[in-house]
Formats: sequence, structure tokens, C-alpha cells
Amino acid sequence: MYKNILSKIFFVSILFHWMLPNMKSIDNIGSQWFYLSLINLIVLIYNLFFNNKELNFLHFNKFLLAPIILLIWGFTGLFNAVNTSEVIIESSRYFNVITSFFNLYLLIRRPLSIKFILSTLMVFLAYEVIAILPEIFNNFKINGFIDRNAIGSGITSNINITTYSILIKIPFLFYCFVESKGKIQKYFFWILSLLSFLIISIISTRSALICIILISIATIIISLNKRNYFLFRKFMVVIIIPLLITLAIN
Repeated sequence: MYKNILSKIFFVSILFHWMLPNMKSIDNIGSQWFYLSLINLIVLIYNLFFNNKELNFLHFNKFLLAPIILLIWGFTGLFNAVNTSEVIIESSRYFNVITSFFNLYLLIRRPLSIKFILSTLMVFLAYEVIAILPEIFNNFKINGFIDRNAIGSGITSNINITTYSILIKIPFLFYCFVESKGKIQKYFFWILSLLSFLIISIISTRSALICIILISIATIIISLNKRNYFLFRKFMVVIIIPLLITLAIN
């Protein structure tokens, strides 16, 4: 029982490390990396010494090969880099991110319930949207238009990362909408989808918009090809319609 509770606490800690105090740092990114490193170390120790018998963590998974190759390739830059310290810093950040995914993978395999994981991700998404919307409205109120460079950087301290952080949760949002039973839940997920696409369209990260278009086209083609009209209707309601509305508004 206590292991399940610890797993939930660690899972939430990794996802919400950015909420910890920034110790009056001018650049929030530094404090976020520090907290993530500390949390990863604690969770890794927990997984290695308390979860190892149940999870058989030493069993190599082929899906881990890609990040490992990326990390090794990054370290090779030490031999010909103009700025060696920059290579060390960035490589350590890659290692930190890989460790985060590894820890989350082991925590999810405990297993945490799908409902808990999805609920956590939707709370995360809602908070991201709520955090940046006031900046957008204030910017529009002052200037009469929305200046992308003046709406802040969101909770990630980087506007482009904020866009992708929202974008990567859209498939989970779609799943929650499809599986939700009550009307209140469906309205909530639809409004959250509308606001998420509004922020993405305002920030206008080109690669993010291209990803949305490609994913939308692929999903529509697959749904129609398999004659899954239920999935097609749901996708149109919660993804396509909010996307078109936000593009028209923006």
C-alpha cells in the first residue's frame, strides 16, 4: 500500500517540479533543472533498491536504445567542441530527461492506475492553460492585439516548450473526452481543448501547427478507412472544431 502511495507522490513530483520555489533566481530554468535532478536521484534510488525485485529493471528494453544512442552521440561533441562546458551542461540535461522517462516508466509499471495518470496529466494541462491565459488577455487589452513576444514564457520558462508541453497532452485529452460519460466532463474537456488550441495558435510555433495538421489528417484518414465513424465524430468535436475556431479567432 505504502509503495503505491510513494509511486504516486514521485510521479506527481517529477511532473510538477516546476512548482517548487525558484530561490529568487532570475532564470527559472536553472532552479527547475536543479529540482528535477534532485527528484530524479531520489526516485532512481527508490526504484533501484525498493522496486528492483518486482520490476526486473535490469531487463533491457529495445525502446531505451534510442535515448542511449542520443546521449552517447551528444558526449562525442566533447572531442571537437568549441565550448566544452556547454556540451557537458547540455549532455547532463539530456541525461536528466532520459532518467525522468526511465523513472516514470518504472513508476507506471507499479502499476499506477490509468485514471490517476490521466487525471494528473489533465490537471497539469489545465494549470498550464490557466497560467498563460491572463498574460494573453492583458496583452490584448493593452495593445489591442496579441504580441507573441510579450505574453510571457509559461510555466516552463520557454514559450516554445510551453507549446509542445500543451501539444503532447492533446492525445490524452482526446482519450479522456472519448471515455468520459457525464456531460459536465465532456464540456470540461471540450473547453480545455478549445483553450489549448487557442494558446497554440496564438504562440504560432510553426512546427507545432504542422504536427497538429499532420496528426489530424492521419487520424481522419485512418478513422474513415476503418469506418470507425464514432471515433471520427469524436475527433471532429474535440479536436478539429476547436482548432478551426481558434485559427479563425487568431
